[in-house]
Amino acid sequence: MPLHPVPARPDGLPDRIRHWIGGAFRDSADGAVFDVADPVSNSPYASAAAGGAADVDLAVAAARDAFPAWAAMGDRERANLLYRVADAVEEREDRLAGFESFDSGCPSRRRAGRPAAPRRTSATSPT
Repeated sequence: MPLHPVPARPDGLPDRIRHWIGGAFRDSADGAVFDVADPVSNSPYASAAAGGAADVDLAVAAARDAFPAWAAMGDRERANLLYRVADAVEEREDRLAGFESFDSGCPSRRRAGRPAAPRRTSATSPT
């Protein structure tokens, strides 16, 4: 019997991880992937897009295209957007902690109770 039981794969854990570039999921430009293995059994549980230079170029171009709208956004509007992101993380905190625990091998009880509040510290208070 192993010293530590192999954790069950969390429901909803993706088996394919793609890039998020320019508001859309994308495979690597050259189709390259790598295995993602859980640290307990070292068994692959997902494949992830392996970014290369072409993917970096696409991401940089997408960021450059998005920057004017972000820069034109007022402080309050930008803060409200960041708060919406923090709200979404908080709403999914248990699920995300389960994913992270499985991926890192860190027991979820060590992650429990860590609020999303620190993610809010860089945003100005919303109005």
